[in-house]
Amino acid sequence: MVDEEESAHGSKIILKPGKQESLEILDSFNLTTDADNAEIEPETVRLGYDSGIYFEVFIRNADSDFSLRLITEKKDDGDTIWKRTIRRGDYRSGNSDNTQNEHFIDRHRTALIQRVKDIKHILDKLLEVGLIRQEKYDTIRKIATEYDQMRDILKIVTAAGKGGKDAFLKILKGTRSLKPLLAELEKCS
Repeated sequence: MVDEEESAHGSKIILKPGKQESLEILDSFNLTTDADNAEIEPETVRLGYDSGIYFEVFIRNADSDFSLRLITEKKDDGDTIWKRTIRRGDYRSGNSDNTQNEHFIDRHRTALIQRVKDIKHILDKLLEVGLIRQEKYDTIRKIATEYDQMRDILKIVTAAGKGGKDAFLKILKGTRSLKPLLAELEKCS
């Protein structure tokens, strides 16, 4: 996840659907982009058993759409196994749900921790949209209290930046049992 210090300097996670097929452990991958002024570190990653494998993409003065391609080194011709377009709005959007320069999720963190109870449904949706992986899903389900489960969910969502918070808010708004709570919180904003 994007570290808090990196977030403070403008870095963010942009959520895009993942590859549907399985990747093989110990395969190596390269990430490329069509952006002229991009730096990608590291050049190659090798898929291992730990979950801390990320590419850092830095694009100086980004101001337009660009594409990212994940290429496997295993295939003879370096097949593209994943390709996504990152739109200007993905990384340059203002917060449409922000009246006080703070996201709804941040403004109402305490109320969400204290009053959201449908944790299993929320975890299912977070897994479905790719905000968490199965291992994290299982870890959160083992946490003893709903309060602590929600704290852990909010930690993940917050680390994912505005896109993660927006996706989480959409999940909350789509959860029937939370509609009264959200209506109440929106009135308080």
